[in-house]
Amino acid sequence: MRELIGPLVDYNYWANRRLLEVVAGLPPAAFTREIGPEFSFPRLQGMLGHIMGAAVEIAERGLCGYVDPLTHADLARVVEYQTTAAQGRQTYRTER
Repeated sequence: MRELIGPLVDYNYWANRRLLEVVAGLPPAAFTREIGPEFSFPRLQGMLGHIMGAAVEIAERGLCGYVDPLTHADLARVVEYQTTAAQGRQTYRTER
């Protein structure tokens, strides 16, 4: 499964590095300026915190190490999980 997920993880690392290069050149006021209420995080500061937090989670969980032993059948099965906020169970079905 690394051949399926590995390129996505590699792209994610590349995109995050590129994003940090771009925002490094922004003035400080740009980080707290309201971008728009249509976004989950209406300020760049919140968006970057979310993106980088997710990258840390992926790295800490060793996503590629988790995915390596999975088969195509594993990817097609129903996955149930509970959110970290314990707001109830969510059920997702992977589709091909």
